[in-house]
Amino acid sequence: MARENAIGSENGWVQPIQNRRGFEIILDRLEAALLTGELAVGDRLPGEREMAAGFGISRTSVREAVRVLEALGVVEVRRGAEGASLRRQPGDVFADLLRLHLALGHYDRRSVIEFRTILESWAAAEAARRRDAILFAQLEDVVKRMASDTLDPVGFHALDVEFHESLIDASGNALAALALRGCRTVNRQAMLDGMAGGAWPDTRIELHRDHQALLDQIASGDADAAARAVKEHIEHWSLRTGTRSVTNQ
Repeated sequence: MARENAIGSENGWVQPIQNRRGFEIILDRLEAALLTGELAVGDRLPGEREMAAGFGISRTSVREAVRVLEALGVVEVRRGAEGASLRRQPGDVFADLLRLHLALGHYDRRSVIEFRTILESWAAAEAARRRDAILFAQLEDVVKRMASDTLDPVGFHALDVEFHESLIDASGNALAALALRGCRTVNRQAMLDGMAGGAWPDTRIELHRDHQALLDQIASGDADAAARAVKEHIEHWSLRTGTRSVTNQ
């Protein structure tokens, strides 16, 4: 259970700072306090004045650190409340940051394709082992909707995303789900262009067939076959775009 009282300067993690930017040290000390258990989810941090005095830095530096923590989804700041609280539930900040780094080209496309292949192959294998009826019904519904000949590339891509995210969500690994969401928008337009570049009706049929085959492997309970199907699917459609696209295929 989270402690109700603020963690103040009487605790070891709030000590004077030297030779570094104040907000950087606050982030480091906060991480250390969380790892040692001195701070926990739901705890309220000291107020701005108290932290400035305890760390021996300006209130501006404290304010900057709190803003960074809030942007990272680590703390929650409530209007009128003294001090920020450590969030109980994570947001989607991790996925947002990953999308921005990928959009900036900080990681090459091959690395992202390999990452997605590992992540989704594992998720497909888990789905095949579990053979969860609720998950299968969700995936089956998406694949049925993919069969509609009224879908354009944008509409199909939306179903594509739904299929792959449902698959990874079913693994029960929240970090894996966030990572996949972080990868999904990179070169999205390139993927859409690749879909529309040829005869779209034929491309839609082929994509639907791929997803149906994957669904069949999951239903069969063959974990290795399901993992192979995802790997082949991602790599094939990444090459088909001509740009090594790494969006959800």
